Amino acid sequence: MSYRSRLDKGAAGQRHYESTEKLPYDANLVYDDSSHSFTFVDRMGDELPANHLRELKKQNASKLKELYKEKEREINEQTTKLLEIHHELSPPKTVSEIENEIREETTVTASPPQREEIYLREKAKLENETSSFLKVLRFLSPKQKDEFNERVKQQTIETFNNEQASYDELIELAKQERTYRIDLLHRMMAGSLEAMDEWLTMMLEKLDFPIDTDIDFQVLGPKTVYVDVKLPPLQVVPVSKASILKSGKLKIERKSKKQQRNHYAKMVGGAALYLSSYIFSLLPNCDRIVLSGYTIEPDPVTGHDNEWYLYSIDVDRETLYTLKMRQVHPIQSFKQFHPRMDATKTYIFKPITPYEPEEITVYEKQA
Repeated sequence: MSYRSRLDKGAAGQRHYESTEKLPYDANLVYDDSSHSFTFVDRMGDELPANHLRELKKQNASKLKELYKEKEREINEQTTKLLEIHHELSPPKTVSEIENEIREETTVTASPPQREEIYLREKAKLENETSSFLKVLRFLSPKQKDEFNERVKQQTIETFNNEQASYDELIELAKQERTYRIDLLHRMMAGSLEAMDEWLTMMLEKLDFPIDTDIDFQVLGPKTVYVDVKLPPLQVVPVSKASILKSGKLKIERKSKKQQRNHYAKMVGGAALYLSSYIFSLLPNCDRIVLSGYTIEPDPVTGHDNEWYLYSIDVDRETLYTLKMRQVHPIQSFKQFHPRMDATKTYIFKPITPYEPEEITVYEKQA
């Protein structure tokens, strides 16, 4: 049984910022991407006279300092969020915990329709649709007033019945979804491979993942899942890092090739660890995930796209959850999981032959 799922989760030029302080000149505060600096410009986007610019920068020194720090965090966090994917693994869950999550997710939070609220709403609606002449006539004529009130009453009944029917349907759909999921969970826990496949298919679609990737999986047995992960290329790793100089200005540097490769290794390695934990958290009975990561690269001989596998690991639940994730380098932690990998000390990856589902199935039968 298999499934494929796609997981996802600065413009150049000047960007305007609102100043919290009143400016003595008709000026805007902008960030210039080319110079990595904040400055003030006039309404037309042109530079201010030097004396005005100095005065504005002096007056807004504290504000500029805060903005440079904010920009430093913004630039560096682009890297940090990719390097720390594995820091917070999905914790293992019991069946009862998963059932509670299902009940919470399938609970209707919308309130049922209220007659009084609908009455006031319909009355206001009819009031807006009534001409000034008829409003005066209704005020002077009891008959017109009674007819208006009757229209409001009938419209309220009709609207209430429609909204109540929609609400009842929503409640029924939520009950059906809850029953379906809990039944699926119980069949999965009873060893149904079809239920495991269906459950993973549904839950992987909900995963909010920080990198753009595809997942294929096969349920090989009640306790084993085989996973193929399409990894993003090295180019997705941000190449810039920021720091604040003593002058308070922002310094942007380009990472070295070695730093970029190390960061890429942490990202793709962390993705494997996190995805393993996520699947373990969904499948309480599963204790083994064989996961392989690959990229799409052009063949230098034919020019055609090929799948280049960077790693293939055999992850067991117990070992994964004993690792101190904030202290480990993801790729180095692979040593715990019978890795197939060919990488230099500076994380230049060479293609490998991954574990195949057939050999995992044979191994499990022999175990």
